[in-house]
Formats: sequence, structure tokens, C-alpha cells
Amino acid sequence: MKKILATTIGVLFSFNVLANACLVNVEFANPPQVKHETHKLNENISLEMSQQLDVQTFGNIKVATNVTCQKLIGTEYTGSEQEWNNFIGTARKGLLATGHKDLKITVFPNDNELFDGKHQSLEYRFSGERAGNKQLIYNLAVLNKTQNTLYVFAVSGHENAKKEIEEEFSRLKKSVQFPI
Repeated sequence: MKKILATTIGVLFSFNVLANACLVNVEFANPPQVKHETHKLNENISLEMSQQLDVQTFGNIKVATNVTCQKLIGTEYTGSEQEWNNFIGTARKGLLATGHKDLKITVFPNDNELFDGKHQSLEYRFSGERAGNKQLIYNLAVLNKTQNTLYVFAVSGHENAKKEIEEEFSRLKKSVQFPI
């Protein structure tokens, strides 16, 4: 009963926060930590970011579920191949800046059925090393042009928790609901 109640509270909490920040419903296992930032990219363009982070422990291994949205103000996402390549390049640079090394990326075929073909998406996985630990980071990026927002759904952790990471990533993807 406690698990059901905690999950219910987590879903309600995350929906309320995401509804205000990202206009998407996603289910977390626990109430996530929430952070909002605005970055001025130039005089006319800014990027509103919202991040929700939930960390679960499996044995002694932590697995992080991270949902971010990036809403552009002052310009629009194009969904072009160059824009997607820049997005992946920026993600890679961010990981390198936080101490990751020997990064490898695997891009998976699009699963447009997941979103009824309404939104462009890219599923990919980073693997690499950080502080002597081998890490896996599963990602699904979804571009909602109607909302001019890029969503990133990610699950990461030590490679010894690969099964748990994959199960959490699958669960997370299935929980994503965009507004009609």
C-alpha cells in the first residue's frame, strides 16, 4: 500500500510540475527533484529548461531517471538533421565536461509508433567511463514542434545495473503522454 501511495503521489506531483513546465505527463517511481533554468542564448533567443530527477537504488547501485525539457523562446526548432547532430554533439560535450571519457554512442532506429508519428524522436545510448566506473546512459529525445520543446527522457547508471536500467527506461518510455 505504501508503494502504491508513493507512486500515486509521485505521479501527481510530477504531472503537476511537468504540466506547468513541459506540458507532458510522465510517471516517476518516486517524487523527483525539480530544477528550472533559463539561458539567454543571444539578445533575442532564450532556452527555458526544466529537469526532473529521480534516483533509485538497486542493491548498492544507483540508477537515475532524468527528464528534461528545453523550450526555445524567440525562434523555432526545425527538426533538421543538422539540428539533431548539434543536439547529440552538445550532449556528448556535456558528458565529457562532467568527467566522462571513452564515450561511445549507439543510435537506434526511430520508434515513431511510440508517439503515433506526431513527433520526431531519436533514441540513443551513451556508454563510457566516469571516475573509474563504466556507465550506461539510455536516452529518448522527442521534438514536439507544436510546443516548440525538445524533451529528453534518460536513465543512467553503472553497467552492472544494465538490466535495471533497461527495465526502467522501457517503463519510462511507456509512461510518456503528450497532450492532445
